Amino acid sequence: MLLSESILALAPTTPPVAVVIATVIVGLLGLGLMWRISLARAQARAGPKQVDVLGVDGASRGQLPRDCDCYLTQNYFVATVNGVDIDRHFDYTGPDEFVRQQARFLRKIDGETTQALLRELREQADRRRREPDILATRHAIIQRCYQPKDPGVMTLRRQDVAPELLRLIELCDKGATRDDLVGKARLVELGPGIYGFPCLRPAFCARLLAELNHYHHQCDQAIRESVNSMSQHGAPLADLGFTAGFSDVLMRTIARPLVRVLLGEEFSHLDHHRCFTVRYRSDLDRKLTLHYDNRFAPAGQSAELQQAI
Repeated sequence: MLLSESILALAPTTPPVAVVIATVIVGLLGLGLMWRISLARAQARAGPKQVDVLGVDGASRGQLPRDCDCYLTQNYFVATVNGVDIDRHFDYTGPDEFVRQQARFLRKIDGETTQALLRELREQADRRRREPDILATRHAIIQRCYQPKDPGVMTLRRQDVAPELLRLIELCDKGATRDDLVGKARLVELGPGIYGFPCLRPAFCARLLAELNHYHHQCDQAIRESVNSMSQHGAPLADLGFTAGFSDVLMRTIARPLVRVLLGEEFSHLDHHRCFTVRYRSDLDRKLTLHYDNRFAPAGQSAELQQAI
C-alpha cells in the first residue's frame, strides 16, 4: 500500500534552524510505515545521558531498507526536460507502457521533449535499480572525506530537547489521549492529522547546523548523489554517524509515543527510519514541489490515513 508525505510537522524554535528541524524530523517520521509525515540493529552509543524518556530497550533497527518493489516503478518526479517545465510524478515500468499510459499528456509536448522525458525516466529507473551500489559508494566516500568536528552532536541528550516536547512525552507516558495533548505544551493541530510542536533547543540546533555545514564543506565536491529524488543538496545522517545516538533515539523515545497517542496504537510499532537533512537556499533546488515518500503501513489503515492526509 502506498501512502504519502508527512503526518507530523514541527513548529520551528527559531527561524534560522527551521529547515534543519523540519527536514530531520519529517525524514525521521517516515519511519517503519509507508505514509506521509522523510543497516543492522543499532544500540545507543555510549556518552552523555540520552533522551530515553520511556526507557525503551533500543530495539530499533536503523535505516529503512528499500524492500518494496513499488520503489522501482512508482513516483518518478521530473521537473524540467528539454527546457520544458514538466513538474509531474509518473509511474514507469518501461517506455512502451509509459507512452500508452501517458498518451494524453504526451500530446501536449513535442516529439523531441517526449524523447528527452523518456531518457530522463530511463536514467532514473537505472539509478533506482543500482541504488544499493550507489549508496555503498557514497558511504565509502563519506568515510574518507568526513571527519566530525563536534561528535557530541550525534548523541541526543535530554537537555537538547525542547521542554515542551519533554512535557508531551511525559503526558504520553502517563496515558494521555489525543485530546489531552492537543493544546498542551504548544502542540497544535495544523490540519487533519498534522501536528506542530517545538522539538530541539536552539543551542543544539546551532551545533547541528554547524556540523552539517562542516560536512558540506568537506564533502560537497566528492558527493554527487542526492539524498532523495528531488533535493540535490542534503546530508544522509546515517552515513555521517547519527543513527545510533540521534535518529534511533529520536524515533523510539519521541516518535513512537507521540504516534501512538496522536494516530493510534496500530501505527506505533516503529522500527526503521530514513533520516536526512535538506539545504534550502534561494540559489539551490529552485524547482522543488510536492513529493512522495514510500513507507509501510498496515494495509487496513491506508484509507483512514489517506483521508487524514
